[in-house]
Amino acid sequence: MKMPILIIGTLLIVTLLYAQTEWVDPPSHDNLKQWQSPKKAITFFIKAKDPKEPFLYEMFLQREKEEPLKVKSTESELRREHMGHGWFLDAKYKWVGERLLVFNNDIGIGVLDVKQARFLINNSFESLVKHSTEDKWIFVRYRGAGRQWDPTIRQDKLGLIELTPEVLKSENPSTSFLDHVRWIELPGLIISPPIWTKNATEIAFLQWIDGKTYLCLHDGKSLKENKRTLVEIAVPKEILESPRLMDDLKPKVESLIK
Repeated sequence: MKMPILIIGTLLIVTLLYAQTEWVDPPSHDNLKQWQSPKKAITFFIKAKDPKEPFLYEMFLQREKEEPLKVKSTESELRREHMGHGWFLDAKYKWVGERLLVFNNDIGIGVLDVKQARFLINNSFESLVKHSTEDKWIFVRYRGAGRQWDPTIRQDKLGLIELTPEVLKSENPSTSFLDHVRWIELPGLIISPPIWTKNATEIAFLQWIDGKTYLCLHDGKSLKENKRTLVEIAVPKEILESPRLMDDLKPKVESLIK
């Protein structure tokens, strides 16, 4: 099993470990599309590459008395995971000290590392659920295709993004967001959107393994499986062959973990 530096898979959690400002609504589109750090020392801004192509953007970072630097973006082997750049205009954001600028909406997260002038993460996911009190999000990563197109897809990935000082100090950061996370491969397919348990310490979801459905509980920090219980839930073939999760099963998961 491959074990990168932090955790992602089909499930993914982001923890920001610095003094944080509050989440802020997006700036006005008339505000030059810029975001200034709390101490006003750093400005991130985006602009259209060509006035004739207003949806194609370039990103820049400018420090006091310095020329703007072009910001690099992360990459992914799945094209639809990459969020692009225009979504920043409508996303809530938060500065974490003067080092990170974090964007968040219902489906994705962008994390700009100011020191490296690059996005560590700028991705959307199949499912995204925020922790009730902390800056942590459960992610379900997109599958490459439905199983009707690729019958070899029988496992999802579980993971955790945790932005530690060790990762941020890297002098040669990877362009892939997967290299900034630690991840494990699950034995089966997640079929319901994951949720946090009531005490917000575990993650719960339904998983289809070898023709059977299980309620699975995983630790909210290590992602280690704590418990797996067989449940009598029939899963339609079209769900197993689809890359999508079964939203109708979320209330069932909530009732099972009470």
